[in-house]
Amino acid sequence: MASPYTMCPMGLRGLTALALGLLLPLSACTEDTPASPDTQSGDTVEGRVEGLEVGKSVKVVTPAGRLTVAFADPVTSLEKDQTTDLTARNAPEGGAFVPVVWSFDDKVFGQVTRVFGDRQPLEVKLTVDGKKYSLSPPSAGPEKTAEYVAVESSGDDVELDVTYDEFTQTLDAETGKLDKGVAAGLYDLTDAKVKIKNCPIKKWLTNPLQFVQYECKYTAAVATPYVVNEWAKPGHTWLAINLATNLALFATGSFGEAIANYDVVDVTDLTTIDGDKPLGTLQENENEGASNGILIFDIKGDLPKTMDVLRQYELTLSGAAGEVEAPQRRSVKIGGELKLTY
Repeated sequence: MASPYTMCPMGLRGLTALALGLLLPLSACTEDTPASPDTQSGDTVEGRVEGLEVGKSVKVVTPAGRLTVAFADPVTSLEKDQTTDLTARNAPEGGAFVPVVWSFDDKVFGQVTRVFGDRQPLEVKLTVDGKKYSLSPPSAGPEKTAEYVAVESSGDDVELDVTYDEFTQTLDAETGKLDKGVAAGLYDLTDAKVKIKNCPIKKWLTNPLQFVQYECKYTAAVATPYVVNEWAKPGHTWLAINLATNLALFATGSFGEAIANYDVVDVTDLTTIDGDKPLGTLQENENEGASNGILIFDIKGDLPKTMDVLRQYELTLSGAAGEVEAPQRRSVKIGGELKLTY
């Protein structure tokens, strides 16, 4: 009895059609690969700056440098051409990607950097709908970079916390309002040029029986909230002034009669502002009669208008001409009032 099911021979054309039928769905899956489902909350994805519509940029200044940052609206997925690795991604379930565009300039303070002390790490955290996400600040340089931060919420309420040496400045992404706090004084120091001036030494040297060759220079005062890895107290300001002096010649007597020459063996700084001595001297250097360094004062309230410079020199007799009655050792003070500029 013949089988009710008859199998007809399949020719080459039929095999080819079957093979194509099996392969076509696989090829379609390859072309429509879904976005990566494994993005975790807190992940950051490097993005492309081009074509990203951001809000107004805000500058956040710290002793480490100036961070310029802007935000774009949150998105729930990324197309591959939005990322630098050309990989499409989905945000975590129920979450979003918060786009951040920023750059970092670590050279905005120039010579002022010398008073800040050792460089401390810059800590950056993104607070989204109440939850904090740690970020790595961008590398120093003029180029802007973009990052998409994966968060577990919608990303409607975003703040950026920038912390340097335990003090935090907070930026509201929506309003652009920045709480600078004690760091506000740093913003006047960016791109500042510290000018050097000559002291009015002619007013200081008035003894006709003393022959003095003296040099004195000082810089404009730098009022800063941060010095040597320490923030100023509330209501206080650190004041830094670079003072350089050199007593190259000191002699007593009268020309044509008798002259006694002295060498400097020690220098003591007695400089004050409103009667207060400096808390210390940075980069202090002494060599015979030459002395220089950055004087640091703790100023409460309004900034001072003047500084009373005074150096005390210990001298020893090094030579004489004519019949001289001069002591072997003597002490002399040189200085006067300086008008401060900022």
